[in-house]
Amino acid sequence: MIDNPLYRQQREKAGAQTFKKYMYQYHWALYRILKEYNDDKEYAIFVELHEDVVLANSFDVDKVKFEFNQVKTDKSKFTLNKLIKQKKGSSVLGKLVQSTMCQNYSKHITSINLVATNGFSLTPRNKELEHNTLSVNDIDINDLKTLSDAIISELTENKFPINIHFIIPQLPEKSTEEVIIGQIASIVSKLFPDSKTKADSIYRSLIDELTRKGSVTLDFKNWDELLDKKALTS
Repeated sequence: MIDNPLYRQQREKAGAQTFKKYMYQYHWALYRILKEYNDDKEYAIFVELHEDVVLANSFDVDKVKFEFNQVKTDKSKFTLNKLIKQKKGSSVLGKLVQSTMCQNYSKHITSINLVATNGFSLTPRNKELEHNTLSVNDIDINDLKTLSDAIISELTENKFPINIHFIIPQLPEKSTEEVIIGQIASIVSKLFPDSKTKADSIYRSLIDELTRKGSVTLDFKNWDELLDKKALTS
């Protein structure tokens, strides 16, 4: 064994940790659209466009509806207080509502999701059931009132969404690449049983394209140009 000349405690790890969170967001976006692909649905996925991940269900601008997702990799569960506690003038939940319900495109949004790898400690309305997705109908009425009152107070207008969901993702925070490559292999095997295509090559092409387009910060007035320059599509 050869000694590492750089074997010392690292002074700064924040960059690596930030990159890890950043990449989970992209992997979750890819994981999300593979489900759409497997179900033979039309889609366009945008990363870093108004929210962390935005899923469009159509290329037709007259028919398109959007799913907005804020993706979190916090080390602890989101408590009621953690969701509504304001830092620098806004809360986690407030930012999500602000980016969706308080915008002129809100009428096109069908689902608003807070995706958290370590889950939530919200009180369920039915304590005998265990969910990985909580809608407003699944949350205890007192917790829901606390959330609603806090957001209305923070945003100073009646904007609490009824289409909000709190989601514990099925994609693990660790071994994300392996899980997605396995998902791709399963899809390829189903569609092309005799194919010798390597799932890891497909994964690399997709994640590279998604990160490339996610880094685009331009604003596009034209819908078709937005799809071409910013989205990974079916």
